[in-house]
Amino acid sequence: ENAFLNFVTTIRFDKNQNITKSKGIEVDQEQKLLETYSYQVRMALLPYLHYIIVPGIKSGHLTFENLIHHLAKNSWIGKDYAQFDLGGEEKNVNWIALLTPSIVEFFLQIQGWVSSKYYRPKFILCVDSMTLKIEGLLREFCRRLNIPTSSIGPNGMQEIYLHNVLDNEEFRKYFSEDDILFFKYLFSNEGGLNLRNNVAHSFYDHNEYHPDQMFLLLAALLRLAKYDLKQGNESH
Repeated sequence: ENAFLNFVTTIRFDKNQNITKSKGIEVDQEQKLLETYSYQVRMALLPYLHYIIVPGIKSGHLTFENLIHHLAKNSWIGKDYAQFDLGGEEKNVNWIALLTPSIVEFFLQIQGWVSSKYYRPKFILCVDSMTLKIEGLLREFCRRLNIPTSSIGPNGMQEIYLHNVLDNEEFRKYFSEDDILFFKYLFSNEGGLNLRNNVAHSFYDHNEYHPDQMFLLLAALLRLAKYDLKQGNESH
């Protein structure tokens, strides 16, 4: 490591030709880590997920019904949660209805893909939907544990960036370093896939959508779903 780099501002262009700046070596080290991690994901994790999910769907052992049932019955994600709107009215929040369209669409595309050599699957709808829902689930997980997801800015109260959520010390108590690295790889702008930004700002062309993105998003969903809620809404 060269201490001189601590005083140098590095300017980079991301895949969308946006300019990003970093000062010092700390951000550079995280970017290099994620770039190395990206190679390992492509070489090891994605083939592993592919040969579990695709044959599982083709054989009928893995269906959108049993996946949704698992989330609904065995995870906090499927449990009703009471919230109050600005008018003081109570409403029940349940994420299953929000996740179901993406999950069903993904399974239908895979089924069409493996059943006909002429069918060209399209993963735009399921990737777009699941990406934004995973961000929402990360924030919802924090809210249920009373971990703040907003801060006071120059324009008043505003939501904090997703990488600030992942760096929160209280949030990190519930996930391993591998989990945190995986989440950062999916959503980070520094060497990761940056899925949230690419989807939210429509940076992806139609040919940049791929089943691999859904494999990884489903893995992230299952990592978030590893907790259930005991009576009294205590995390377990």
